[in-house]
Amino acid sequence: MSTDVEFDFSMSQEESIPNIIAAAEAAGWRFEDGENLAYVTDTDLFEWFAVTKNVREEVVRELESVRVQGHACGFIMTHREGDAGCIFIVADSGKSLLVTPNKNMVPRQGMERFADGEWYLGKLLPMFTGLPLVSYSHSQELT
Repeated sequence: MSTDVEFDFSMSQEESIPNIIAAAEAAGWRFEDGENLAYVTDTDLFEWFAVTKNVREEVVRELESVRVQGHACGFIMTHREGDAGCIFIVADSGKSLLVTPNKNMVPRQGMERFADGEWYLGKLLPMFTGLPLVSYSHSQELT
């Protein structure tokens, strides 16, 4: 499949990394990328780290420290259904969340060139029942 898919969520107030992760986990996402935790904290969001799951608390603290400083940071989460993975980028001090599917992309039935945006949206929106979501957008581009 050759598509670029993005979901952009905007919140009315800053949210902490622990709150965002907890909300995603309550909606069926796992804070992991296979056997590891994958995350990024550098200012250009380029240098990703993969560490063992036993350092989860330290990774969350590091991500939160970056967010509090006003920098963007990111991490990978995997949904319990279908093992579909997404990159979660937190920006604007926690008021913006950009989600991009990146692993085991779920195709639209009968149109395999497209990701099933509704499937992802259905798995992402429940995490905002406890977060102050004010708007979201979804885009998909064939490449």
